[in-house]
Amino acid sequence: MMNLRQAVAVVLLFAVPSPSFAQVTSDQTQWDRVRARLSETASLEVGVPPLASLSMQVDDCASARVDGRRDASQQHKSGAWWQASALGFFVPLIGIGIATAAAAATNPKPTSVPPNVNSDCYLKGYRKEGKVKNIRTAFAASTIGTALLVVLFAASGGPVIIASP
Repeated sequence: MMNLRQAVAVVLLFAVPSPSFAQVTSDQTQWDRVRARLSETASLEVGVPPLASLSMQVDDCASARVDGRRDASQQHKSGAWWQASALGFFVPLIGIGIATAAAAATNPKPTSVPPNVNSDCYLKGYRKEGKVKNIRTAFAASTIGTALLVVLFAASGGPVIIASP
C-alpha cells in the first residue's frame, strides 16, 4: 500500500508541467536517492483504514432531525398565515414586519411523533422547518396585501383633493 509521501510524490509528478522536466538533469544517483527517500517510513505515519473497514454510521439525532424536517415540509399546514394579507393591506410595510415577526415567534408541533426515533431531535427538526414555512407564508401574504393596496391606490388615480369653493 502506498504511504502518504509516495502518494504526494506521484501527484506532484503528474501535476508538474512537462516543460519543467526538460530542465531537470537525469542523474541516476539522484533518482536512486528519490526512490530511497520514498521507500523510507515516514516519521509521522498517517494511518488510513482500508475502504472495506469503513462503515457509514449516522447519528440517531441527526437522522431524527432530518425526519422531522421532512415530515414538517410535507405535513405542516401554514395556510392560516395567509390571513396576514389583511395586515399587509391595512398596515402597509409595517404589517409585513409584524406578520413575519409573529410567524417567527411560533412553535409548530406535529400531531404525533413516529415510534423508534429520538423524539427531542425529531421535534427540533419539525419545529425548524415548520417555522420556516410559517415565516415564508406570512411574509408572502402580507407582501401581497401591501401590493394589493398599492395597485388599488394607483388604479383609483391617487389621492383625491377636494377644493373648497
